[in-house]
Parts: sequence; structure tokens; C-alpha cells
Amino acid sequence: MIDYHKWRFKNYGGWDQDVERSARVTLAKSSELLSAFGEKRKIVHGHLPLAYAKKHGLEECKLLQYGQAIGFEDKDCRLGKWVLENVERLSEIGLYMKSLIETHASEDEEPYVWFQIVPPKCGSRIF
Repeated sequence: MIDYHKWRFKNYGGWDQDVERSARVTLAKSSELLSAFGEKRKIVHGHLPLAYAKKHGLEECKLLQYGQAIGFEDKDCRLGKWVLENVERLSEIGLYMKSLIETHASEDEEPYVWFQIVPPKCGSRIF
């Protein structure tokens, strides 16, 4: 996983030790949560180097550029529902989750669950 993202950053620039450290923490914490959930999920939002983000109109995704966020597919909505029923796991692991209203409501994109290791400005575990 890290190797794929290193390849992307190598081709677009922006991979450094801080990004790798953050990416490893993000992957470890999200893997721990998925393990508690009991299923694997495909990553649909991963780490984006700035040049790649600009090329694809994703400049606002700073947390992805710094390896501090990740999104997993949730077509069946079971992961999102499980997290809502087990919010204490987010706190124990040290993750924050974007509201399912934002990640499950788009007609242009399949439902996903977004986790990040950095607290949102509002400070809520689910925002």
C-alpha cells in the first residue's frame, strides 16, 4: 500500500518523511478499525500529492495530500452504520469520521466512509 502511494508521489512529487509517517499512522489506525469491523474495504480516497491534486481539481483535499485521511468504499452502508453504533472505537483508535450525510449522498460518487487522524475544526469525533 505505502509502495503504491510512494510511486504516485514519485511521479508527481511531494512524498517526504512527514507524509510517509502520517500515511503509516492513518493506515494503521484505519486498519485497526476495519479489523474491529471484521471486513476489508477498498480504499477509494487515498494520499494525493499536490501536483496530482491540482491536475484532478482536488487542491482542497489537504489532509489527503499530507497522508492524514483515507476513504473506504461503503456501497452496502454497513461500515458507516457499524461505526455510528461503535463511536467509542473511533475515540479509542484516534480517528475522526466525516458525516455519512456528506459521504453517502452524492449521485456522482459511490458511498464511502472518510476517516482522518487530525481533529476537525469543530472538534467532534463525527463531523
